[in-house]
Amino acid sequence: MLRLHFAQFTAVALTCFATGSALAQVPADVPVKPEWVYAHDLKVRKGKEADWEKSLKLGVEVYKMPQFNANVVITSSGSIAVVPDSLLPNKSCKYVTGLNVSVRTADEEKFTKDTAFFGIELYGDAFSNGTLFLTEKNNVAVLDNVAQPEKDPMLLYGFKLKARKAGIQSFEKDAKSFGVEVYRDNGTESSLYVTETGAIAVTKSTLDKSLEAKDVKKPKPLYGLEAGVRKLEEPDFTEKTQKLSIDVHQDENTNSLIYLTEAGNIAVVPVPAGMKAEGKFTWKGSATLKARPGGEPDFVKANKYGVEVFLDVRTNYLVFVTTAGTIAVLPRK
Repeated sequence: MLRLHFAQFTAVALTCFATGSALAQVPADVPVKPEWVYAHDLKVRKGKEADWEKSLKLGVEVYKMPQFNANVVITSSGSIAVVPDSLLPNKSCKYVTGLNVSVRTADEEKFTKDTAFFGIELYGDAFSNGTLFLTEKNNVAVLDNVAQPEKDPMLLYGFKLKARKAGIQSFEKDAKSFGVEVYRDNGTESSLYVTETGAIAVTKSTLDKSLEAKDVKKPKPLYGLEAGVRKLEEPDFTEKTQKLSIDVHQDENTNSLIYLTEAGNIAVVPVPAGMKAEGKFTWKGSATLKARPGGEPDFVKANKYGVEVFLDVRTNYLVFVTTAGTIAVLPRK
């Protein structure tokens, strides 16, 4: 399995290379000026909790990034979601329904009373024709489909995924396994992926029934990526720049690609038509985003996150990586 690497050897020239391939230069820093649009204070109940009085208030910020034809959602914990700019952000954000999902760890074969539960609330109108998913762990995802108030998501199947640390070629050495459950949310007719860390991703899917364990196709590892992610006070890429490892798997059950980081963060997107067998991982630009905790009226106490943007040439998708170690992937036509 091929791993693509990211590195920089000078302040103005970035280098992306695949193992054993020639070096390829890409442009110096691309100025990205995100435009703040709206903020939302949203309530989320913990798993199995029905009482709103005990709910968490979480902050969500929405930015426009016209350079990438994208709108970006980021929470105060640094969880990020990216949607095409055809989904217009709205000032309103209306509650639709709540979900409870149970997620096994990689070491759990069966669900038990000790299996972790996560609460997820669905909000509509944050985007035109879109639904925002927000978890008790302050993780966010956005789907370009309008939610209906259907409850009780249906478990489709579960599996284990491995993610390697930066610089590691083999899955047999220092690769960590994560439990992943895949649910069907009938209200949005989508597949909801949840990892044992509480990270989520959502994608449209036609799979509408649970699969027996024997019928579940195991995820197919395709390739790995390494993204250089600068700290806020780090103006240039150097050999000391932090690298985030991302492994890309194919889930043939829903015909999706899973981008999984070494920390268990996840993004899920459709397999593109004409996906290339090889391709570089090219840096395209960076930005700094602020995100306030729930209830904060100004940005004085806001958290700041650096965002690096890459092009995965194999898929022609943009990959957004933050200093919090979170990721989002934007499909492009």
